[in-house]
Amino acid sequence: MQTKKLKLLLIDDSPEDRVYLRLLLSRANRETTITFVEAGSLKEGLKALDSSQFDCLILDQRLPDGAGLELLQGLRTSAGRVSVPVVFMTGMGDENVAAQAIKAGALEYVSKHQLTEQVIWRAVSSAIKQFQLVEQVAFHTEQLRRSVEEKQLLLEELHHRVKNNLQLIVSLINLQAESLDDPASGALKECGRRVHSIASVYERLQSSDTIREVDFGEYAKAVLDGIVFSYSGGSRNFEGQVEASPIILGLDQAIPCGLILNELITNVVKYAYPNGKGLVNVEIKDASPGWVRFSVSDQGVGLPPGKELSSGQSLGLLIVDSLVNQLDGTLAISSERGVRTVIEFPLQRRCSPEHLSAAS
Repeated sequence: MQTKKLKLLLIDDSPEDRVYLRLLLSRANRETTITFVEAGSLKEGLKALDSSQFDCLILDQRLPDGAGLELLQGLRTSAGRVSVPVVFMTGMGDENVAAQAIKAGALEYVSKHQLTEQVIWRAVSSAIKQFQLVEQVAFHTEQLRRSVEEKQLLLEELHHRVKNNLQLIVSLINLQAESLDDPASGALKECGRRVHSIASVYERLQSSDTIREVDFGEYAKAVLDGIVFSYSGGSRNFEGQVEASPIILGLDQAIPCGLILNELITNVVKYAYPNGKGLVNVEIKDASPGWVRFSVSDQGVGLPPGKELSSGQSLGLLIVDSLVNQLDGTLAISSERGVRTVIEFPLQRRCSPEHLSAAS
């Protein structure tokens, strides 16, 4: 053992046993200088612990003013650990008490009837080494926890600033659109809504427990409500419905999904109902294992004849096609009793905070 100096506290009501312990420990390792402090009761032991620090405590179970277990339980810190390495001593037939002591925080135990130089020295050395290891693990765990908290705070601040900057861009786009006539004004407003859908992702990340993921269903409802309100002006001419399974998306998938929803819902509101009233349905659910399926549908006039993604007639649909490819997904459009657009894509494997911390 590397320790060259030790300070030990012996709590035992028998002066003869304390002398014997000192003799055994002094003989066990003559290269180590040991300072002994003795106590014959719980009260004396507590007073010694309060006034000094010790490398190890050798604690007897039977004391005149209580049991050693009582003292052991009182040594627990707020983190649940005993504040000093403890070797617990029992008499013959007290194996159950020894088990309770280990459970309460003692690191080693010995029987008084089996004491030898090797036994007591091995127990003290082992208790000290175990305690040092536990302290090191606790220290590094706390350092890691603080590091993760700092990274989370930085990430929250980053999300907040990105959201504010995007909202500023939306405001500038809308101001510019107000100074223009159609169709330029309408095109700019659509651009602003696309940017707003991205900003909504960062807004939701701020309120998320993990600050890395968003609930797809809640996000879809926010996008739907925002577009319906924008086009109806609060008149509630359009009704939106979202049916969603609990699907969680990371940032890399939430943004393209939000943009896709923005384009598809906007198309429904603009083209599906010439009379300016109707229903928009969004459905999100698990497809095959590891895949997500979401759809946007209406009960409107349907897709115009000859309308295809590759025709170049709709910028919105071309954006959708590009984003679906970015998700490594598939796209299907049907036009029966309105238009139904279905997207399926593989869900990215999510990393736990522990993995992220280890990677950092």
